[in-house]
Amino acid sequence: MAVALENVYSLPEHLLKPTDQGGMGYEIEDLLYISRALVPYGGLSDINVKAGETILIAPATGAFGSAAVYIALSMGVRVIALGRIKSILEQLSISLGSKFPAGRLVTAAITSGVNSQIEAIKSATGNIPIDTYLNISPPSAFMSWQGFPDGRTDGGHPPS
Repeated sequence: MAVALENVYSLPEHLLKPTDQGGMGYEIEDLLYISRALVPYGGLSDINVKAGETILIAPATGAFGSAAVYIALSMGVRVIALGRIKSILEQLSISLGSKFPAGRLVTAAITSGVNSQIEAIKSATGNIPIDTYLNISPPSAFMSWQGFPDGRTDGGHPPS
């Protein structure tokens, strides 16, 4: 992989050592995860999400979506994570739910028609207002947004 030199940063090797040796205790997996986490962090920063707010993240079951959930929780945000694969949502709840205060992560499966998806979101929010929404879908997911109740087929974006 080639990258521009101005995008390369040297990591002090002594910080990569275990904590009992004065380092930060990073594992190789931690370092690899940083690049995945930067994408949703950029999106969360762009929308200026703040601690104490509630965000809806969808889809939350892929590599970037699950990273977005983790980053948002780390920022102090209440997260409603949506996805189609219930088993992955359950894994997300188990792995992240134990690391953050109770109630900060709620998951909802969106597996069928628009009306049932709306009900799943309402149920997950518990009538708490949603402050913002992060759609971390890949461009190829555009066609899956067809058939909105108001007849739009533009992926939910208002006409220009």
